[in-house]
Amino acid sequence: MLEEKAPSVPAAAALRRELAARLPGAAADLDVLHLVCGEFLANAKEHGGGLQGIRVGRTARPGTLRVEVDDSNPAEPVVKPKDVDAITGRGMFLVDNLALAWGCTPNGTGKTVWAVVPCGDAAA
Repeated sequence: MLEEKAPSVPAAAALRRELAARLPGAAADLDVLHLVCGEFLANAKEHGGGLQGIRVGRTARPGTLRVEVDDSNPAEPVVKPKDVDAITGRGMFLVDNLALAWGCTPNGTGKTVWAVVPCGDAAA
């Protein structure tokens, strides 16, 4: 399991590099994984009261990875209706459509937002 405690904005790029190194045969799947990780990181920073940690690891289901991001705001993320005129607010809509499953769990200090994404080489 790849784990990063209290990552900063540069940690998103570092996370993408780490995932690409660990999953060299999964280039197409990495785009979905990167998008989900990036959206969760951005939401934690903008709406979550501060990022507390991120984890990416294998699931019991072959060919999938689970992404988890902890932040300090207990409010659940919201999937906004598609609005072609909006400049922002599409992130969770994309997560909802690209992830195999996603959800939110209270963690005592805020919440953990998680998603299961396809990954042909789930070796993280």
